[in-house]
Amino acid sequence: MAAASLVCVIVLITPATRATAQRLWDVFFAERVEFVTLDVDKLPRSLTEQNIRINGANTEVASIEEAASYVGFTPRLPDGALVPQADGNPRFQVAGAISLESRVKVDELELAARHARLFDVHFPREWDGAQIAVHSSAIVTADYMTFQLLQVMPLAITTPPDFDLAAFTERILRIGGLAPAEARAFSAQMTTAPFALCAISPEEKVTMRKVQLRVGEGTLIHDMDEEGKLQRTTLVWNTPDRLYALSSYLSDDELIAIANAVPQP
Repeated sequence: MAAASLVCVIVLITPATRATAQRLWDVFFAERVEFVTLDVDKLPRSLTEQNIRINGANTEVASIEEAASYVGFTPRLPDGALVPQADGNPRFQVAGAISLESRVKVDELELAARHARLFDVHFPREWDGAQIAVHSSAIVTADYMTFQLLQVMPLAITTPPDFDLAAFTERILRIGGLAPAEARAFSAQMTTAPFALCAISPEEKVTMRKVQLRVGEGTLIHDMDEEGKLQRTTLVWNTPDRLYALSSYLSDDELIAIANAVPQP
C-alpha cells in the first residue's frame, strides 16, 4: 500500500475463506485491514525482509476500460455529483500483482523471544521452514487533482496445510511489543472477523484513528514530519470484494466524504 507513505510490513493475513482442493497450500482471504504499532526491529529479518515479486509493469493507461482489462476488475470511482473533489476525469495507472514471501525460522524466532525476555513464548519445531506468502491482485490507481485512490481485490495468503496462523500471530505480536491480552485479542478475532495486519514501527511519525464510513469502519492514518506537522493523510477501508487506500492533503472530513461517494456493488 505505497499510497500510505509508510514503512509498513504486512505480517500476516487471517482466514476468511479457505480453498483446500489439493491440500498443497491453504489459501485465505482477508475481510479487512488492521494497523498496529509494532517494534518490527525485534522480529527476525528472515520474517520481515520478504522476498518480493511483482508480476506486471507499472504503466499509465488511457481509460477506466483499459485499466479494467489490465487488472481484471472494474475500478470503482467516487461520484463527482456527490463530492466536488471527484469531479473530472482522473489519470489511471496500473501495476502488477505483488507477492511477499517469508519463511519461518524457529531458531531465530526463539532467540527473538528470549531477547524480548518472553520466556513463555515458544515456536513449535514443526513450524520450521513454513513458507508464508501474501498476495495482492493487480493494482489500479486513479489520480485526481487533489487525491489519489488505490484499489485492489482482497489480499490473500498461502501457508502450508493446517499451519496455526492464529497461534503464530499471537506469538509474533508478543515479540513486537504488544501486551499479552492485546495479542490474544487479535488472535481470537481471527476466527470471527478475519483481517490483514499491517505493522507500523513506533519510530514512524504517524497517528491513527478509526472512523465510521457508509460501508463500515475505516482507518485514517496521518503522516507527520519531524516537527509534528501533517504531511499527508491516508484513509484505508475494505468492502467484501475490494481494498481501498485514499491518499490526499485534504481534511479528514473531505476524505470520508470521498470514500462514502465510492459506489458499492
